[in-house]
Amino acid sequence: YNERLTRFKKAIALEKPDKTPMQFNAEAFCARQMGVKLSEFAVNAELSITTIINCINMLGDIDVMDIGAMYAPILGTGNLAKVKIPGRQLPEDSLWQVDETERMTVEDYDTILDKGFEAFYDDFMVTRLEIDMHEFHEQLAKMAEGPQRYAEAGYVNSSTIMANGEVDFLTGGRTIPKFMRDLYRMPDKVYAVLDVIHEYNISFLKQQLQAGDAVTVFCGAGRGNCELYPPKIWERIVWKYYKGVADLVTEAGVAVQWHMDGNYELGLPYFRELKKRTCLFCPDGLTDIYKVKEVLGDMMCIRGDVQPALLVIGTPDEVYAYANRLIRDMGNGFVMGVGCSTPANAKLENVKAMIAAASGK
Repeated sequence: YNERLTRFKKAIALEKPDKTPMQFNAEAFCARQMGVKLSEFAVNAELSITTIINCINMLGDIDVMDIGAMYAPILGTGNLAKVKIPGRQLPEDSLWQVDETERMTVEDYDTILDKGFEAFYDDFMVTRLEIDMHEFHEQLAKMAEGPQRYAEAGYVNSSTIMANGEVDFLTGGRTIPKFMRDLYRMPDKVYAVLDVIHEYNISFLKQQLQAGDAVTVFCGAGRGNCELYPPKIWERIVWKYYKGVADLVTEAGVAVQWHMDGNYELGLPYFRELKKRTCLFCPDGLTDIYKVKEVLGDMMCIRGDVQPALLVIGTPDEVYAYANRLIRDMGNGFVMGVGCSTPANAKLENVKAMIAAASGK
């Protein structure tokens, strides 16, 4: 564990580790490789963690597990959207799905401004997402055991704290089209609500940072990429909050793991405002990793970015060649990993080829 943690931290600090760290992010892939039904994996945090540990034991040469449990389906919620779960609302062995329908109204903006986001969120979970709060807290408690279990198995669990994107709450509750309409019809109210959500996020983040010895904080908004909004609006509703989170986290001596879903190429220069050698930038393939290297290579570590599609339809030789090219071209401050997450139907031999490249075999 200590060797792997040192290796990972050296890469984040842009130093040269003894080998390229391998960070693995996988959920349903692990369940299918271990013969565990998704209907069971998706609702049981203890089983989820055990299955992932068994899978990475089988794969070998992995240093860091990213999230380490499948939060959204286990808890039944993806921000303000309902998550449909295999074996309940879906067939037993299908993947979970975010059911993004309009559950939040325009009038709810006033409720948030009047009562605060925490009170609104707690009520929303029960009355509109119909979450079983006893089960919810029971699974949260089991998830909290994850980092220790990974450490006992010799693996670093990097993202034990998650900073949810403010826009993800509103796009999840309102839906993207309705949120976009609100941005133009009532921008001042939407901005004010996002500020209230950010205060909630910062308060929660402070509690989490004080509670444990985090390696990184997982930060990103699935609906926050630069292609979705004009630059000035993106600065106001995404970057403003990203920087607030980063300043808090790095001040606490913890690294930020930027999980970047979508194309962030236009926003890359903004990340130069952050403290050097304290961040890990994780593009999902839509942001050109070579552009990330060009703009941020002297600032922060980069995790790349073996494409999910390549792991599904490519060959082991193609995966190995791509991974080795990244190791060669990215230089110091590089962590091997999948762009976003390993797909459930990735070929085992392709995943092993990626890991072999990182281990130098």
